[in-house]
Amino acid sequence: MSEAQGSGARGFPAFAARRGGRARGQSFWAAQWAAAVEDVWPEEGPLKKGRSFARTGRIGPITVSPGRVAAEVYGGEETYRTRLTLTVLDDDEWDLLWEKTADRPAETEALLAGELPEDLLEAVEDARVRMLPGYGDLDADCDCDALDHPCPHATALAYQLSWLLDTDPWLLLLIRGRDAEEAVEELKSALLLRALAGDDEEDDEPYDEEAGDGTVGGTVRTPDDSLQRAAYARPAAAPPALPPLPEPPAAPEEPLTGIEADPLDRLAADAALRARELLAYAHGFGAEPPEPLDVWQDTVRLAATHPDPRAAERLRTGSGRPAEDLDRAAAAWRTGGRAALDVLEHPWTPPEQQTARARTALATAWEAEELPPVDVDGNHWTLTGRGLQLRLGRDGRWYPYRRRDGLWWPAAPVRRPGRGPRRPDRPGGRHLRRPARPGPGAARITRLAPGPSSCEDGCTAAPTGLQPGPSPSKARRAQARAARPHAGRPAATVACTTASPRRTDMPNAQAIKAFLVEEFLPDVPAAQLDDHYDLLENGVIDSLGLLKVIAWLEDRYGINTDEVDLAPESFRSVAAIEEFAAAASGATAEAA
Repeated sequence: MSEAQGSGARGFPAFAARRGGRARGQSFWAAQWAAAVEDVWPEEGPLKKGRSFARTGRIGPITVSPGRVAAEVYGGEETYRTRLTLTVLDDDEWDLLWEKTADRPAETEALLAGELPEDLLEAVEDARVRMLPGYGDLDADCDCDALDHPCPHATALAYQLSWLLDTDPWLLLLIRGRDAEEAVEELKSALLLRALAGDDEEDDEPYDEEAGDGTVGGTVRTPDDSLQRAAYARPAAAPPALPPLPEPPAAPEEPLTGIEADPLDRLAADAALRARELLAYAHGFGAEPPEPLDVWQDTVRLAATHPDPRAAERLRTGSGRPAEDLDRAAAAWRTGGRAALDVLEHPWTPPEQQTARARTALATAWEAEELPPVDVDGNHWTLTGRGLQLRLGRDGRWYPYRRRDGLWWPAAPVRRPGRGPRRPDRPGGRHLRRPARPGPGAARITRLAPGPSSCEDGCTAAPTGLQPGPSPSKARRAQARAARPHAGRPAATVACTTASPRRTDMPNAQAIKAFLVEEFLPDVPAAQLDDHYDLLENGVIDSLGLLKVIAWLEDRYGINTDEVDLAPESFRSVAAIEEFAAAASGATAEAA
């Protein structure tokens, strides 16, 4: 048992910097704490940054007290105060917890011996109290004013607390309001009260002195179970035969309500979604209750969610707007509902401070290569030369767009906490058009005849008229390389107009795993990443990460993603990305 210091604060020295290794604690209680924190804060970005920051040694001494964990964090030249807060259990909740624990002899014995048993969680569940953090229970506060909530400092402090739980799991009780000594004393009191109550019940029974010891009212205390034994000694009777099944009821020619089942199902689903929004507002998520949909928003919702394509066609005809406007609006609704539709139709100008933070976050997330030039117009961030655009919503999320037929179209679903992307079998899902596998023309870049000029990479430019030139997307990349000299090379180097030989190999799972591990899973060895692990459902790749994967595939294999339809299902796993890249390579070769 840890040394008791009352229910006041306890201090712990700062952790030294660590190189590599697991960011989560190793013990049972440490793992339970880390898992609960990651359930409350499911966004992978802040968690990933927090795991990295926890190993830097830039978090000062940690103070643990009832309802609070605090530490000073050193971020460069600035020092921030970071706090985690949890709800403290009241006296009635503690009394109920010890009553439920007293019903479990093994857990009671372990607690009295100074150990915190794993099965104590069952007593916690029986008492309906919280020992581990949950939704609406754990909160974070930091002076850094970072855009993310929680900030990396807060998540790093949560991971370091799991390290403390490796050596002293009783800190979980201290955070909830009891130190180890108080907890054991209260458990002893609960056991004593239970023993006294049992003695009182026995004393209340009448005792016959003439009958002697061991009798009450002249009868022996031992219960008479002869009737029960006789009942069980009878031979088992066979169950009665099952009656015949009734005839199936005749279905009425018309619905009794006058409403077909299909529209009734959709109305019920829509009512459930609106009830969820109202419930979220009632629990404090949102400053104002959701407003009812106007006519246009409801038209877009129906076009986006109705499974029958004829319904969308009727809505295009009756909406009074161009059909393309409704199609784009429905695509936006599928990505993020009302918020995504607002991003599509209502540009806005974020404050300068928010724009600066967004630019820093975008540059940090684009760490695989240099961030391409970005044209910022209000909340529209256009990546020059890539046909990609990010739009910053008023909810703080990035909404990806892709240029098609001269218009910007929503590109992929936006990740929400606790929800995966839309499956293709749901309304609005899109499927990849699978081009033919790469043919002989796919290797044309490696068969270019020698030309009169070459770049310092050793590849040779094609003489005029010998072979077709590179695709437009490759030409844009070649122009970008020519305009930006390589580090350490003279600016006068001849720009290479052919694709690098490393881009002519076929997509393979090993290269894709290496990229994913480097970008999104630094704590996971590439060999342990399964080919069919769900990258979207488990939050490894979000909407911004999806754009990074697409850009990497274009650079790595020289493919032109304009030749294929993009769908989130093509990036759900390593195997799906490999199949998509092979198909896109074939489409690029055919288009060339």
